[in-house]
Amino acid sequence: MNSAKEIARKMLAVINADRDGIMVAFTKSFIRLPVSLAYLGYDFLDTDSRSSRFDDKIRFAELIKNSLSEQDVLPRAIEVFTNEFTDRIDRYDVLKAMDNVSATVIGGATFTSLTGVNLGKVLLRSMLGSIMSGFAISGILTVGAEQSRAIYTSLALRQRNFERWYKLKSRGDLDLLYFIIEDVVGPYEKACDIAEYNPEEFKKICKYFFEGL
Repeated sequence: MNSAKEIARKMLAVINADRDGIMVAFTKSFIRLPVSLAYLGYDFLDTDSRSSRFDDKIRFAELIKNSLSEQDVLPRAIEVFTNEFTDRIDRYDVLKAMDNVSATVIGGATFTSLTGVNLGKVLLRSMLGSIMSGFAISGILTVGAEQSRAIYTSLALRQRNFERWYKLKSRGDLDLLYFIIEDVVGPYEKACDIAEYNPEEFKKICKYFFEGL
């Protein structure tokens, strides 16, 4: 199991906007096709769930047709995960982690500016920057091999965490875009999972995360 410090490091890495962060995103873009082709091959061999996958392929086609031109399609997917993370943060723990913050700023309004909607927007913008520096959504969705990857990645999320999967699906079948955002939201998912069974460890993760911002 990863330590709190390691998880926080990964959370910070995916919102890193410096040159190294951009180069990592570009590197990931070059290895996407072999992975997607592997999913395509598995899709061809997997005959047991062909009927259910046909329904998902129809959903995928409709998603491309109806959402490709929408600028907020990826932000709406990412928000599911950034909202969950920010909702779990304890404001006093955050303020204690920020040594340069005076005790007089514990008021609700100030906390909101530090950890509420603004934090969510900062995370969202940074994650989008990391994703889009590696590839364009229009290019990804026009590659046929990505359809199989989208379907199987959505299925894996459904089996792992039905609630998150359903939140994405209810936003317009955005579960089928999870394969695009998986790398950037993954560390935040891990932190939220830990919050469920080990709140004290989650507090440590938040401490290291905010100290690193």
